[in-house]
Amino acid sequence: MKFSKKILVVLCNLILLNVANQCFASTNENVVYSKDGINYIDKVYSVEQAEEKDFIKNIEQEITIDNIKYIYADTKIENQDTIESREINTTKTCVINTNNREKIIETLGKSIEYNEDGFIGTYILDENTINIKTHNNGYYDRLIDKTVEYTELPKNDLDYVPKQITYEGKTLDLLSTKWDETATKKIGDATVGAEYKAICYYATTERIYRPNTYTITAKYTGVAEKNVLKPLKITISYKEVKKTEEPQELKEKDNDVIPVLGGTSGIIIFLGALFLFMKNVKIYNYQNGKWVYVGKALVLKGKIKLDRFRNKEVTNKYRIELSKALTRKYKDKTIIVSKEKNIVKQIIHTINDKFDFEIRI
Repeated sequence: MKFSKKILVVLCNLILLNVANQCFASTNENVVYSKDGINYIDKVYSVEQAEEKDFIKNIEQEITIDNIKYIYADTKIENQDTIESREINTTKTCVINTNNREKIIETLGKSIEYNEDGFIGTYILDENTINIKTHNNGYYDRLIDKTVEYTELPKNDLDYVPKQITYEGKTLDLLSTKWDETATKKIGDATVGAEYKAICYYATTERIYRPNTYTITAKYTGVAEKNVLKPLKITISYKEVKKTEEPQELKEKDNDVIPVLGGTSGIIIFLGALFLFMKNVKIYNYQNGKWVYVGKALVLKGKIKLDRFRNKEVTNKYRIELSKALTRKYKDKTIIVSKEKNIVKQIIHTINDKFDFEIRI
């Protein structure tokens, strides 16, 4: 029961991976061309930028079109982002205490930054639109006053005090006087004042005119731009596989001969034969310009391991051949080929024949 569940989980993962591969939109722009005597075909895809990494990881290493086999050659990624622009304008108003044009421009500022709805730009002051409105703020009267004392006056008579004085550069008028007797004298039986002190209050008003203020209005214009993200245009180039000589088979030096043992040897022979039967994937390595057979491998849960062929490889280029039964079993599914920490994924597209593909790992 547990083994069945594991198989079900593996199958679900393979189906999801296959669905993910089909989520990338192809533009159907398949371009066939020749270069240096080799035929190529380009497949063009439109891929959302957030899905770029997943797309690259799942690029098919081999395709067949019109019974012609092509292997992966190159990837070209083109950014198709566009720039949208909009005209922007605004008005700025301020109140200042000068109508000097240079001061006005300095106060307004020659530019204002713009950042709205993803659009970024700069407003520029249109100096021809500067408008100045003058405000006359009127006036007010300021009181200027001073109190002065005069002493040792022989009489309490205004003839002995000045009627005007100068204070802070202004002429102040005498407005009131207070008399104090500071000394007396006897005339017969009567006592009369001999000296007096005059306390005089002088004042005037000064009209103060408030300075004018100015309301400044000006217009700003400009252009703002926004970067609009578009799907990437990814071109996958494949080159045609030339038919070469039939691969030469290299006899395996291990695991192909089952020893006949005494006693329980029948069971061992049976298990060995069963294990060999399960090894239904032929592995070739590209050596000295030819494909050389290096042994068989087992597909287990959609995975093929090449670690044991390292001592036989000359290059990192492998050719993997699946039997008809495996081709039918893994139709439209992904097989994962690994060697140490390196992984290559391959989707099987046919059920009519044996299926072989080339990888570098």
